[in-house]
Amino acid sequence: MLRGRDDALVSVRPLLELAPNFAELVALSLDEKQELESVASRSANGRPLGDPQFIALVERKLGRTVCRGKPGPKPKA
Repeated sequence: MLRGRDDALVSVRPLLELAPNFAELVALSLDEKQELESVASRSANGRPLGDPQFIALVERKLGRTVCRGKPGPKPKA
């Protein structure tokens, strides 16, 4: 669709008549790209994405820490 040509699955003419600049319509802003990268980086490591209150709620519900801790070896007791 973004190339403006029909293919085996899509006929582009009806949409291009409604939105001639379809590629611009679906393009991401810089803020949206940064949000998407944030989601992608968080999902790659399995950590939840949310504000501090949400993370605290998740930790209470799970009974364990889900946010990133300090790197390196743990101190000996």
